[in-house]
Amino acid sequence: MAVKRTPFWQGLFTLFSILSFFSGAFADETAPGPKPGTADSSKSAIPRLVGVSLINLPGFEFGAQPDGQYTAGTNPAMPPPESQIAHFLSQNVNFFRVPVAWEFLQPEMNGKLNEVNLKAYQTFIEKITTHGAYVAIDLHTFARYKGQIVGESSSAPASALVSLWTQLGAVFKDNPLVMFGISNEPHDLVITTWATTVQKVVTALREKKIENILLIPGTDYTAMKSFPEWYKAMKVVKNPDGSFDGLVMEVHRVSLLSPTNRNTKIAALSA
Repeated sequence: MAVKRTPFWQGLFTLFSILSFFSGAFADETAPGPKPGTADSSKSAIPRLVGVSLINLPGFEFGAQPDGQYTAGTNPAMPPPESQIAHFLSQNVNFFRVPVAWEFLQPEMNGKLNEVNLKAYQTFIEKITTHGAYVAIDLHTFARYKGQIVGESSSAPASALVSLWTQLGAVFKDNPLVMFGISNEPHDLVITTWATTVQKVVTALREKKIENILLIPGTDYTAMKSFPEWYKAMKVVKNPDGSFDGLVMEVHRVSLLSPTNRNTKIAALSA
């Protein structure tokens, strides 16, 4: 199924709002918004998800450390129970972020994806999208592979990230409900070099006719407060045809909500 792309700025502000992830947050059950499978995508691939309910389901990324080390031996992947999907769908959650460790999918750089692990992850994703809900694949790698910054180290070249995403992209390219988060929260890197690395990923995917929406991360853990700075470097990333369609800047704002304010409404921005 072909994905109708969204204008760059519309995509930016839509995802800016829905990627304000919350630790311990509860969806506002009284807030208006589309139920799973009812989001209006007639105008763009990213609908105006005002009142969207979303959740982050951790487990596949366990072992991935902020410094890029992968400690699966002491902190192995623990896929979230599939029962959680039905639980959150019943609460009208319609957007799921599902983190996964790079090494969990691709144990050896530039190698084939691990068939067993890929199948487990793919099955989990498809159990969500079969209900019409959206999924963001979050490559929980901090722009690193086995401790090395991708694109800055000869032992972790940009081609390694291209290898992962072209293989993973081929698996999900026919599912427009799946978005690709190129890397979770990059940090402490040369932003211009990182922009070049991300560009190589975008170009490789588009040249293979993989049209899923791509979430473009900057640096400083993609923090909202530093977005105006890292955006200056990342805004050069574009499709091979020169457009920005289908490319969305990923910006994180994390708030800690206590159970006493579970019903706090989260306002959504829309261009």
